[in-house]
Amino acid sequence: MTVSVARSDPPAPNGARLARDDQAHDTRTMVIIVGVLAASLGAAATVQSVLIFGVQSADLHSEALPTAELIRRFSINLVTVAIATLCAATLHVQQRPRAAQIGIAAAIGVGVAIVRAALQLIGGVYLGNQLEAAAPDALVVAVMVTLVFLTASTITRAQQRARRASRERTHQAVLASDALASLQQEELRVRRLVADGIHGSLQNRFVILAAELGAIASESPPAMARRIAAVRTQLDELRERELRSLSSALYPERLDDGLVPAARALLARLPAAIATRLHVHDSAAGDDRDMRLIGIDKRLLLVRIIEEALTNALKHGTATSVAVLVLREHRAITIEFRDDGVGFEGPIELHGLAILRDRLQHHRGDLTLTPGDEHGVILRARLPLTDAESEPPSVESHTPPDVVETVASAVTRGDPPGLTGGRSGSEADSSALSY
Repeated sequence: MTVSVARSDPPAPNGARLARDDQAHDTRTMVIIVGVLAASLGAAATVQSVLIFGVQSADLHSEALPTAELIRRFSINLVTVAIATLCAATLHVQQRPRAAQIGIAAAIGVGVAIVRAALQLIGGVYLGNQLEAAAPDALVVAVMVTLVFLTASTITRAQQRARRASRERTHQAVLASDALASLQQEELRVRRLVADGIHGSLQNRFVILAAELGAIASESPPAMARRIAAVRTQLDELRERELRSLSSALYPERLDDGLVPAARALLARLPAAIATRLHVHDSAAGDDRDMRLIGIDKRLLLVRIIEEALTNALKHGTATSVAVLVLREHRAITIEFRDDGVGFEGPIELHGLAILRDRLQHHRGDLTLTPGDEHGVILRARLPLTDAESEPPSVESHTPPDVVETVASAVTRGDPPGLTGGRSGSEADSSALSY
């Protein structure tokens, strides 16, 4: 079976806009890092020169207070920091190849150092006998600014790699989600096709064979006729029970009508000795929402969970009664299953439910299995709904009354021990959660 999966790459206009947004974000990162580092280093150098080493400008060396000297040097450094951040904002160093980044950063460092040295000479920062210190000071500034730009560029490139890796993971997750959705749709199509084949052509063949056996029996001696009639009865039972069960296992009855009709049909297949209760509470019914809006793949998943819980309750728990609550909220639907079987103690290893739990988690849902209050088990499966599944149906749509489950309805067969009994219609409400 081949399933095609459509790629989820963004359209070209969105890709161009995304590239522009990334470039703007990287530029902001560069500007912030360069500005903060350069301003910090400049402030530290100023404080060190004036307050620690007591260096004074030529026209201020006789003053005792260094306030004016600090203001002068801070002003010069502020101008050089502004030039560095302007270069970071306009030259886009982070987008260049690594070798080009080093060259551009060095060029910016030299240029900023020359400008700073010129401003210090004009401002009289250097004393007459300290002019020879201007060149080493400028060299230190050039190295520092170069390192600042390379550091900012390295951090920005690391940010770019992390962003690309995150988008790749998201893209792969989308592809995996698309593939799983396609597989689920293909599974639904094959299930329906096979179930229709069993329900239609295969059952029809059984009916024809039974009719043919009846015709042969009418022409046979009494003893032979009785044997043929017995075979015909077995064929009818095989057609009614086994083929219908196989068809329902592939594609549950009334699944197209909605989740609740499918759950009701599933419970109706249980032996009469098993007491059953189906309770529906739709807290969103006041907004005229319809449970049939739930995607058919999600309906199948929830019905499969109920079916697996029933199998475990009857096979392993030897339950004699079961109860199913379908709770519809505005943006989620919850299935709660209870039985009166032997239950379990301690950790339990999931098999069939583990596969269904994984599928549920694909839809951001969850499944829990806990011991009952006194006996049996409690299984809860919660499945979030999409916006389309939560929207009210159009006013033109008409839903047959036998399909719609209103705000609360209960279907009970037998008298399940330990369960809330017998209420139906408007009397049954969300208190059924505590049965």
